Amino acid sequence: APAFGLWIATAAALLVAWWFARGRTGGDPRRDVVASSVLLAACATVAGAWHHAQWRLFRTDDVGHYADVEPRSIVVEGLLVDAPRIARAPQSWTGGGASTSELKTRFALRVDRLRDGTVWRTASGRADVQVDGEFDGASAGDRVRMFARLVGSPPALNPGEFDFAEHYRAERTLCVLRVARAASIEVLARHAWWDPPAALARWRAAAHRTLLERLPREQVGFASALLLGFRDQMDRRDNLAFFRTGTVHILSISGLHIAMLALFLNGALRIGWLRRTTAALVTGGVTVAYACVIDAEPPAVRAAVVVVAVVAATTVARRPLNLNVLAASALVVLANNPNEMFRAGPQLSFLAAAVLAWAAGR
Repeated sequence: APAFGLWIATAAALLVAWWFARGRTGGDPRRDVVASSVLLAACATVAGAWHHAQWRLFRTDDVGHYADVEPRSIVVEGLLVDAPRIARAPQSWTGGGASTSELKTRFALRVDRLRDGTVWRTASGRADVQVDGEFDGASAGDRVRMFARLVGSPPALNPGEFDFAEHYRAERTLCVLRVARAASIEVLARHAWWDPPAALARWRAAAHRTLLERLPREQVGFASALLLGFRDQMDRRDNLAFFRTGTVHILSISGLHIAMLALFLNGALRIGWLRRTTAALVTGGVTVAYACVIDAEPPAVRAAVVVVAVVAATTVARRPLNLNVLAASALVVLANNPNEMFRAGPQLSFLAAAVLAWAAGR
């Protein structure tokens, strides 16, 4: 892609310019500012190249290239990226309207093969799998084969409507696989124990099952949303009520949840149990583990990085700077997925955190 090469060439030129400017500052503050500005511009162009690669560069055999507006039958093989999530309430799934089934199952699939007639071809890419009915015969990391209908993620048809195509593209997912029934999915191989992402997804699914088994049905939806980020068990009327009142953010795992966990855990550990440094290290470790288990959404990552920075400062007896810590968390989020920069949720989340950091500094 010419644009990607242009980004890289510009970054290389700026780095060379910075290298020469750096050696000729001679202690002059104005030259130091120029050299720092050139280095900052080089970093910005590298970030632009990374965003271009994540948004536009897909392999030629990506399964999404076979998708169209009209569904087509396909047989694919791949690995489950996360554990299947079962929803009770009927929902209008993307890629072809609502179904009459009362139970729905959803998971992400990393495709590696597809069948073209009688010939199997290598493939790549992620797909959002939507199953009519209940499917719990596989877990994260399992290899499966499925007969499904392939369709591209539909774009927004009206002004202001949610754009599913852009939403999934930001996650590097270009298509949807709709499966008519669970019997159309065959498990070919079970997961390997050394796959950390799959292990985290299984732990999250196990915690979700524990809530389903131990709590009354009317409480499961709220508990799953508040503790694990699962809103699939929420009653449709409750979901609509939160949306209409503008309080749906309470149901999403945010920095508030992470901060409360860190605050109360550190306070409990300090009540005569552990020393300050040890309690801070334990708090940081548990916070990072929890952020990983809940699928590390941008607000949770931001809060987890802030907690880790505060723990590091506590360990070396330094005071962390609020805006510097927030900037570091933004770099971590954007390094993981630069497309988050153009989403309203992360933008508002970091804006609110920046205002609070500024106010705390004042």
